[in-house]
Amino acid sequence: QKQNVMVYFYADFSKESKQLLKDYDIVAKTYRSDDHVTLGKMDVENHPEYALKYGVTSYPTILFFPSGEFSDVPRIYDEGYSPQNYVHYLNKASGALRMTGGNILDYAGTTTNLQDCAARFMDSIFDNNMKVAEEAMKEFDDIEKMTTIDKKDDTEDKAVTYDVNNIIVSSKQKLAVKMLPYYKHIAKQTFEHGSSWPQTELKRIQELIASDAVRHAKKTEFMYKRNVLKTFD
Repeated sequence: QKQNVMVYFYADFSKESKQLLKDYDIVAKTYRSDDHVTLGKMDVENHPEYALKYGVTSYPTILFFPSGEFSDVPRIYDEGYSPQNYVHYLNKASGALRMTGGNILDYAGTTTNLQDCAARFMDSIFDNNMKVAEEAMKEFDDIEKMTTIDKKDDTEDKAVTYDVNNIIVSSKQKLAVKMLPYYKHIAKQTFEHGSSWPQTELKRIQELIASDAVRHAKKTEFMYKRNVLKTFD
């Protein structure tokens, strides 16, 4: 399967499992725009066959089914019942980059090299040194360098029972590759229209994120753009 699936097993006779379900529902909303993460819940009184199949005898019991070749082998989740606990685990296990509630982590879509290049570019723009600014712009063409992820990131985590480092690094790198054309776009617009362009565009993007008229999946795209624009400070 392509999805990472978490299933919350509960029973009506277990007051604790029903009460803790509220925080689990918050987390389900957090990942509502992530196609590769699914959160489900199972009432074992209505579906006892699944409790029997997975050996569920106490409530709540939470199982995680990772995507890929081991998707049929669930992992027992036991990292705590707060929304933050769930989000921390799911981000590590799936490569998602969410904050509780559905916002995007502020580094999503960026890398250290992209941030440094954007900072050098803006320094040149503020100094009115257009030659150096143009040289900095050309650095964005080096895809390999710009999208390299520092593997010393906070990926040393034992929340899941398989190697999460490759999952997280791969997710961050794919997103950086996706956002690289937007870096180039910002640099080009700033080079042509002046140093205030990134902040003007950031204000527009933030208004769209705050708008109730914009669906969450689209807001996610704007959140990535917001993160990129903030590197051109």
